[in-house]
Amino acid sequence: MKNRPFTLVLGGGGARGIAHLGVLRVLEREKITPSLIIGTSMGAIIGAMFAQTLDTKKAEQRIEGLFNSDFFEKIGLDFFVLEDYVDRHNFFEQWLNKAKRNYILSRTITHESALPEHTMREALSYLIEEMDISDCRIPFRSVTTDLRNGDVVVIKSGSLTTAVAASSTIPAISKPVEFNGRLLIDGGAACITPVVPALKISSHPIVAVDVWKTITHQKMPGRGLGMLFRAGEITQMNLNRLLVDQADVVIQPAVQEYSWVKFSRYKDMIEQGINAGEEALEVIKKLKKKSGGKSERFPHNIFKVFEE
Repeated sequence: MKNRPFTLVLGGGGARGIAHLGVLRVLEREKITPSLIIGTSMGAIIGAMFAQTLDTKKAEQRIEGLFNSDFFEKIGLDFFVLEDYVDRHNFFEQWLNKAKRNYILSRTITHESALPEHTMREALSYLIEEMDISDCRIPFRSVTTDLRNGDVVVIKSGSLTTAVAASSTIPAISKPVEFNGRLLIDGGAACITPVVPALKISSHPIVAVDVWKTITHQKMPGRGLGMLFRAGEITQMNLNRLLVDQADVVIQPAVQEYSWVKFSRYKDMIEQGINAGEEALEVIKKLKKKSGGKSERFPHNIFKVFEE
């Protein structure tokens, strides 16, 4: 099927970002190929996997390989969700897991990151074959944040693995990535769903997939620190809504209430992505050439975006 060129924007959200694969499966089935994929964090991981292979089944197989590996179990990402151990009924298991959690979290105080430096690269080796970004079968860009000055850095050349690792480097959990004299972290620190970078570098219509969380399902915090964290989440949520609204089409799979570390639910995430992709399909098919409406109204100058 011949379709008008469009840029596909894939946002961050941890495990929720696996829903991107479901949206891509619908496009793959309909033979609708984006002219450019721009991703942040998990959106960069899924986007790179598809840009490299054009095969969502192969991408899912790689994801299964990682999640079922001994390596992934050893990472222990579930220990970053403070509520997890509360639901466990075995007292000794509770105690042991809480002790392990406290050890991992203490590394964020005494070390640069909770996880060893090689962890992110090893995880990505299950998912992505090393290559130059320019060799991807679909043009691909990875969105990152400069930790020193807050610049939005869109990586368009060099190592695909490095570009994705930089976009997925969660502060305190993974070590920042050095690139072209910059110190890069997760692109979600600057723009969770990178619609603004897409508007700056693409003249085509923007289709954005937003998998950021909501907070209405969360238990209200009873202590000051919890209230502080919730206030920060509200800021992130509202800023993301503002930025996502600048896209021509917004797809929101029903994954907002999943925890960012619930990778065991990846099949559910994919299914929700398929459902959302199906709902948006007719709109995507009817996309028209950009007329200069929304994107012209948006005050781009509040963001410094650099392609490197």
